[in-house]
Amino acid sequence: MKLFIIGAAGSGKTTLAKRIGLNLGMEITNLDDLFWVNNGKNYGVKRPAPERDALLESVLARESWIIEGAYVEWPRQGIEEADIILYLDIGLRELRKRIIMRFIRRKLGKDRENKIGNLRSLTDLLAWNRKQIVKISACIGRLHAEGRNLRIVRNEKDAESFIAEIVG
Repeated sequence: MKLFIIGAAGSGKTTLAKRIGLNLGMEITNLDDLFWVNNGKNYGVKRPAPERDALLESVLARESWIIEGAYVEWPRQGIEEADIILYLDIGLRELRKRIIMRFIRRKLGKDRENKIGNLRSLTDLLAWNRKQIVKISACIGRLHAEGRNLRIVRNEKDAESFIAEIVG
């Protein structure tokens, strides 16, 4: 199975991908880990495009994969090759709340990820997310028009139903 999970920052992509991966015994690829150099010294530094693209190509070469992210342009090949595209459609107010709470957890050292940030990175993410939602919506509209195997998750009940369906 090739599953591409797409949604805005804060929509729950990583959490849902981990749940699915655990149930299916599959490795998860977070597009942020390919796009950014995420370590304490270089947080917020973009990986060079050729390196990022090569990393994505190595994931796509696998027989099966789960990829999750908020990007729709540069990982387009992954979207095109996916058997299932899972769209996490969460309201803007909830997205903002989740992003701010994640920022606070990271500042308090309660987040397991090795990602740091500052107030500027938080405000940049909130602004970027508003623009990215428009791009994601356009992509989802195109995929729907093409008749792709597109599933939409709006809440926990939808997520549970999807997991039950694919785990069997």
